[in-house]
Amino acid sequence: MPPTSPPWPSTPLRSVRWIPALLPLLIVACGAQPAGESAEIPPPAPAEALAVQPPIRATHWFGAHWAKNLINAYRREDVAGEFRTIREDGFDTVVLLVSWGDFQPVYLPCCREDERAFQRLDFLLDEAERQGLRVMLRIGFAWSFHPDSPPTLERVHVLMNDVRARAAFQRFVGRVGKAIEGRPQVLMSFMSWEDQWLRHIEPIAAEDYARFIASLPPAERPPDPTRLPRADDDSAPWFHRYWDWLKLEELHRPAQAQIPLLGYEVRSDKEPRWQVDAAGRRKVAGWIDHRSTYRQPGAVPLVMYWAPFWGARNEGESLRAEESLALLGGMLAEASAWSGDRPVFINQFNLIDNTPGHEHNATLPDDQIAPFLRGAVCVLKNHGVLGAGLWTGRDYEESPLYNPSFAYGLEGWHLVDGEGRAIPEGEALLTAPERDPHLRLRRGEVLTQAFGRERGRLPHRDDRPDHACVDALSPGGARLRLQAGGGEPVELALPAGHAGRACTTIDSHPVEDRLAFRVEALEGEAELRGLWLFDHVQDGGLRTVDNRPGRHHHAVIAFNEAMMRSELPKDCR
Repeated sequence: MPPTSPPWPSTPLRSVRWIPALLPLLIVACGAQPAGESAEIPPPAPAEALAVQPPIRATHWFGAHWAKNLINAYRREDVAGEFRTIREDGFDTVVLLVSWGDFQPVYLPCCREDERAFQRLDFLLDEAERQGLRVMLRIGFAWSFHPDSPPTLERVHVLMNDVRARAAFQRFVGRVGKAIEGRPQVLMSFMSWEDQWLRHIEPIAAEDYARFIASLPPAERPPDPTRLPRADDDSAPWFHRYWDWLKLEELHRPAQAQIPLLGYEVRSDKEPRWQVDAAGRRKVAGWIDHRSTYRQPGAVPLVMYWAPFWGARNEGESLRAEESLALLGGMLAEASAWSGDRPVFINQFNLIDNTPGHEHNATLPDDQIAPFLRGAVCVLKNHGVLGAGLWTGRDYEESPLYNPSFAYGLEGWHLVDGEGRAIPEGEALLTAPERDPHLRLRRGEVLTQAFGRERGRLPHRDDRPDHACVDALSPGGARLRLQAGGGEPVELALPAGHAGRACTTIDSHPVEDRLAFRVEALEGEAELRGLWLFDHVQDGGLRTVDNRPGRHHHAVIAFNEAMMRSELPKDCR
């Protein structure tokens, strides 16, 4: 997250339309249960279930690309150096996303897995072990650009409504379980609510809903148990409780039987409880929480996310460090009360929120990041948190290109010569041991990839300038022409001896809601290692797009060092 694409939730910096201010949250946390919520809480889960002592110092890793195309985009020859950098920055654990669509692109009829994805996951696990890094897996990440997979929103909608899709999903989970079996460096795995977002209950799910209703005490059932509830009317409390039941009972519990150390990232945001009057007008009459998901089976820690917007007014305000620390403490106190003091791991510890479309979110200004991190050590240790993971240890460009580094050959691309003849992979790809292919682009040849909004927000004419980048080798130099849809083409010159990235602004203009990205060699020859097309760079603050230390590098290093010490900082209260 961020991957963001309405109506999809922002990832990791989620929509905050339904987050009330902190004080009402704490009143709810300490007061009466909302209608339909059970007060039963299991005993605390022991931290020893992980067989590791806290703190866990983690970061997500996406290589030189990002969450939506990780498994097909990273280059094998770059991984060892990038993992060493993670260790040098004080992290001991890397979080990897295992996308359902990349690993099992065809789920109905069940099923077809993509063995290349499993092989590339094995490579990452092997390299992490060589570099002394532990691993956490987020299993079932929703986003995928795989050409054989249905669009992400469609895939998730079917998962949440069709028992056949859930059976296919469990087969995918079982394959992942076998892939990590006997790998002690895999610390734990988890699933996430945002990969299982229920938007609408289809009639095909009526039997599932009936089973859910039968599981409720009679006093907690809705007035009309046969009516399928909605998220946007007065039936919302049952809609969200059904969603929580579906996530834990129909997806998480069966998956835990295949991967014992499988946690679940809970949704800490609140949902509106609607009240509809006789004239059909509706208003927010209260807030619905997801506390039932905090009471999970097994002994795996509670997995959560945090960003500065949690519990804030979210009116575009800037927060002081002490304000944000109070909100973090409030979230952890709520989690402790609702989970029965289950140990917590913060999977996404988000210091910066620059997600497009969420400018109203409360933020921490740059000059408050270092004092916040110093204080966060106290808050996290005082609440017994097992550790935290940055969403990204490296800034990244949100590029919608599939297979942008040619790890899967020419899949997703169309390559022709100057006469329009398709060029076979064998004539275009340069391969070497322990390295992903280079694509040789010679004078007159044209490389294209077309896609639509199924990959999320398209670069287009707006206030954000669009950019295109190539990572290339060109001993003799080359001149490229780049074009995005119906926008004006631009030229990019690579001087003789060029090795690395070269970028240019570009005018992206979708045609009929689709965008075709085109690269033509006008002169010379270039070996392409990677391509990007984007209008937004996600800011993490730790390392820049080219993996150099960022403006908050020292503050994060100091945070990791302080988390490692057994004693609390002297200024902790």
